[in-house]
Amino acid sequence: MDLDARQLDDLAILCTRHEYYDGEILIKENSEDDIDIFILIAGAIEIVSRDSELISDEVVISKNEKDLFGEIGWLTNRKRTATVRCAGTVEVIRIDGVALRNYVEVNTHVGYIVMRRMAINLSYNLAETSNLLKQILWNNNI
Repeated sequence: MDLDARQLDDLAILCTRHEYYDGEILIKENSEDDIDIFILIAGAIEIVSRDSELISDEVVISKNEKDLFGEIGWLTNRKRTATVRCAGTVEVIRIDGVALRNYVEVNTHVGYIVMRRMAINLSYNLAETSNLLKQILWNNNI
């Protein structure tokens, strides 16, 4: 394992478990209020964007258990890129983004591991998106 028990305990302090219900919003598109990160424990969420003329409040992506979300806002410290809403009852671990940022800046070894895992997660998501885009283009003869 990359992190020892003390480091895991330190990170656990930054986490809280929450339950949300169908239709509740976890992240609001264009929000700058928080940079928290979420891990989906149970249930499903929908990631929706209105920030494009190409889509009109349609579900962009659905995520299921064990997925990480909110990490782009944490990494970039910019406005949220989409709204995240619950599709039924949802349990999440909410990670305090400000506290995590402060912790990894001081504990650079942990910061490296956290960033590396996020980069791996983002690269998987990018590969899936790329494959989906290829399929859409192929199906539409583009």
